[in-house]
Amino acid sequence: MPVERVRERERERERKRYRERERERERERERERERERERERERERERERERERERERERERERERERERERERERERERERERERERERERETGRESARIAASRVYALHSLSRALSSRLSLFCRALSYL
Repeated sequence: MPVERVRERERERERKRYRERERERERERERERERERERERERERERERERERERERERERERERERERERERERERERERERERERERERETGRESARIAASRVYALHSLSRALSSRLSLFCRALSYL
């Protein structure tokens, strides 16, 4: 009987070791599952960071497009100011031409009156001869 009891105790110890190894393997599998979940969370965080970087790049592209539109509007305003300056120069040139023409008309009119007066005097003088 003692031999049988010794064997039984041995089998019992072996079953305990087996159960302990099984529990340890299960704990290891659970740790591995947890590490995998953590890796997945990290991958998800990285994907989210990448999406955020992409959104930021898109916002930057949109800001650049807006700056370009503003530069184009400014160039258009400058072209319009230049057209307005050109129209003003043309108006000024027209006014200057009108002043010159008026001055010439006045000078011719004055000359005509002076010549007319002299011609009248000359004719009167001739009539006395």
